[in-house]
Amino acid sequence: MTWKSNFPLFNFTLSPNGQDRTGNCANSDPFVNIDNVLYNQDELKPIHCIHYMNYSSSDFAHLSQGEDVKICYRDEFLYYRFLKEPQKTATAKTA
Repeated sequence: MTWKSNFPLFNFTLSPNGQDRTGNCANSDPFVNIDNVLYNQDELKPIHCIHYMNYSSSDFAHLSQGEDVKICYRDEFLYYRFLKEPQKTATAKTA
C-alpha cells in the first residue's frame, strides 16, 4: 500500500548496500545457523526477519502439527514457534 506524497520513496530490499536491507527471503538467501540464530552467509550479520513468500499458511499449520512439510529453515521455524511452550512441540509424522 502506498500513499501519494511529495516524499521520495526508497525500497530498502533493493539496496546494493547490505546494511540497508531489512529482511531476507527464506528460499533464495543462504543463511548459517549458529545456536538457532540465522546469519547471512557472507557477512555473518544476524537475520531479524525472514520472509516465507512462497509458502502458504496451511504449510506452517501442517508443519506445526508434526507433518513433514518441505520448508526452508523449518527446524529454526519450529524452534521459535514452540520456544515458550516446548511441551506443545509436535512430533514429526512420516508417511
